[in-house]
Amino acid sequence: MATCKVNKITGQIAEHLVAAKLGTMGYSASPYSENVPGFELTAVNSDTLKSVTVQVKTSNGGAVNHQLTNG
Repeated sequence: MATCKVNKITGQIAEHLVAAKLGTMGYSASPYSENVPGFELTAVNSDTLKSVTVQVKTSNGGAVNHQLTNG
């Protein structure tokens, strides 16, 4: 598979995994089907209805590192 296609698939998988994780944390999250400059998905807190944008970074190899920041 071409490297560009692999990178796109990796990014899409990561975005859906992050949305699923946010769902377990009390957020309703939706990834966008196309690129939006600066973020990949939006999430709304089910209790406060506060919305946030989320940027997801991925890698196809090396160490696994995840970080959830509020900023």
